Amino acid sequence: MAMKLYIGTSGYDYSHWGNGIFYHSGLPADKWLEFYSRQFNGVELTTTFSQPPEGATVEAWLKSTPREFRFSVKGPSYITHIKRLKDVEESLETLAHSVQLLKPKIVCFLWQLPPGFKKDTQGLADFCSLLKRTRFFQGFRHVFEFSDASWFSNDVYRVLKDYRCCLCFTESSEKPGEWVVTTDFIYARFNGGKAFYNSQYSRNELEQLADKVRAFRDQVHTVYAFFNNDEQGFAVYNAQTFRMLLLERRML
Repeated sequence: MAMKLYIGTSGYDYSHWGNGIFYHSGLPADKWLEFYSRQFNGVELTTTFSQPPEGATVEAWLKSTPREFRFSVKGPSYITHIKRLKDVEESLETLAHSVQLLKPKIVCFLWQLPPGFKKDTQGLADFCSLLKRTRFFQGFRHVFEFSDASWFSNDVYRVLKDYRCCLCFTESSEKPGEWVVTTDFIYARFNGGKAFYNSQYSRNELEQLADKVRAFRDQVHTVYAFFNNDEQGFAVYNAQTFRMLLLERRML
């Protein structure tokens, strides 16, 4: 079956992309997302990991992108790293309020758990249940990226399947990971093969990754893939090549 594909980068407003690496020299920073959205159909918002965005910023995101453009929102570190998914009702409401204007273009939320946060199956289930009960988050897809190997187990996969949440496919030399489908879509993050954030995937490596994604074509209908090797603009060029490889394989 043909899969709908959203490919882009993790973040788009890196200052070192503004010297001609990706954005034309002289292009104002407030025009970067508009330019980006002409090259890609999705982006992973990483600024939301640090702090809630201002209303004017969210409005600019909405207006700078075409109707079919989509956003993945990275959940705040306060929820994932400090509170570790517990007692976060108020924090979820704060996040919901901050991105309310962007709701028509949001497709999913990424919850990245920190290194050292070991498996807590019941805690994960409780958080998934909270998301399901919180009105704003009910209509969105949710993705979990685990940084500790203890999470990669069948009981965790069962929780994700029960709540129709996605196990993030993480490709990195420094993070554990497994490619297990837990719902009807794939979410992949590519962090650089040889050096975390700072290495470019070769065409052969990208072809292998494309084949891994393609192997799931009978299990999922949508793929979200974001490149996070932002140093020297590697993410941009790898994302463009990856998209081309999947198009060649008639996945869209």
